[in-house]
Amino acid sequence: AACARIVFFFQAEEGLGELVGSRGRGDVYKRPRRGGERGGGSMTVGFVVGKFYPPHRGHKHLIDQARSQVDRLIVMVPHHPSQSIPGEVRKAWLQEIHPDCEIDLVADELEDDSLEWAAFTARYLGFAPDVVFSSEDYGPEFARLLGARHVMIDRERLTVPISATQIRASPLRYLEYLEPCVRAWYVKRVVVIGAESTGKTTLAR
Repeated sequence: AACARIVFFFQAEEGLGELVGSRGRGDVYKRPRRGGERGGGSMTVGFVVGKFYPPHRGHKHLIDQARSQVDRLIVMVPHHPSQSIPGEVRKAWLQEIHPDCEIDLVADELEDDSLEWAAFTARYLGFAPDVVFSSEDYGPEFARLLGARHVMIDRERLTVPISATQIRASPLRYLEYLEPCVRAWYVKRVVVIGAESTGKTTLAR
């Protein structure tokens, strides 16, 4: 039987590139790979993708480790209107926490399918990254479909034992895993003003 096949072209700096995805083979290949010149060699481009809903110190560990291993790191943040923390807010947090990374916000409109996301990523960037960093099981296959190397970071959550799901379920319990800009989203400050003996202490309690 004929297999489903995705073919599209993207304009890279070096010329017209082709990316083909085949569900029968389960691969995506491309040409050319774009990189910047630095000291006579190619610039290494790393890639991280995640909802960061919300970003926590496990995410920070992932991004810090990734950034230390590449010349340029792109972090893609898929967002959906149904999510309680707007994508623009999460992007701003990540820009504050990681000022030396490129933070790209994209619409989360695809299924959880590595082939679709690999095709979208190559089309969106206009090239394929050299290295994909992740802490999830989808990472190796996603990287392979892009023709990129994969680096797994703290898959078992031993270095930073937290998940965004845990934080969303009980944010005040896990404040220690949030950077100050993210923590402020959950911690509300209330000021009680009044003259002496007007019940401020009782009201605060």
